[in-house]
Amino acid sequence: MKIYRFFAEKEIVIDGSTVRFKAGSERSQDHADEVLKAKEEKYRSFLQGGQEKVPPDDNYEVPITEELCETLDDHNVVTRNRYGAEVLNSDELLFLDIDYVPPRFGEWIGGLFGRPVPDVKARILRRIEELSAQEEFAGIGFRVYETCRGVRLLLSTNAKAFLRSPEMVPLFRKFGADPLYRDLCIRQNCCRARLTPKPARIGMKTLLKFRFPYREEEKDGIRAWLAEYEAKSKNFAVCRLTARFGKRFTSPAVEYHDRITGAETRLPLA
Repeated sequence: MKIYRFFAEKEIVIDGSTVRFKAGSERSQDHADEVLKAKEEKYRSFLQGGQEKVPPDDNYEVPITEELCETLDDHNVVTRNRYGAEVLNSDELLFLDIDYVPPRFGEWIGGLFGRPVPDVKARILRRIEELSAQEEFAGIGFRVYETCRGVRLLLSTNAKAFLRSPEMVPLFRKFGADPLYRDLCIRQNCCRARLTPKPARIGMKTLLKFRFPYREEEKDGIRAWLAEYEAKSKNFAVCRLTARFGKRFTSPAVEYHDRITGAETRLPLA
């Protein structure tokens, strides 16, 4: 997981095409500027050598280029995503997002004629409970959270040792986790869990994408938007803890997640 406090950006035009460079540093703004310059020079050298792109690096981690809101510890940080919500980024906690799949057409038609339509939430919970009882998950704890549109699953397995292991993709498939979320976890080498509501779900107009670092002329508008967003967010929860399977577990980061998301409240989900 890579996240920086300082960023530098630059746009250049090469052969009629605009190329945007972005670099970050944990040390200083000057260092971010130096890294940016080095990236530009490296890119130009590859072009001059007749190559169209930098060779891929399987160990490369895509940096998290979002505003850093809070650092819990070396393995858990909170950032603000592109639409303004706070997100927990963790290479310690293994989160899986499982979206509800609507009933199949035949099931829906059957419901019109009095046949029961399957309870999607109950089906997911039953699947998680069945899998948690399998031998391969012996000694692992499962915390299951209901979300507005699905289920958030937290496993006691350490994420950092698991995310790029051969077991990563099969595990996500087994639980029916969102493949787009899975790919993001792999690229950034961490898991992400939204902590605050999606703006549209609490009656907020979404600003243009939050693109950090913010331009000076954007800052007043962002501050005003966040003040309203934070006030409205207090009336909603992001997820609700509904079940635990296997080993009981917690940690300061888990407790933080549950507190900020309102996981043990009865507030409406958003």
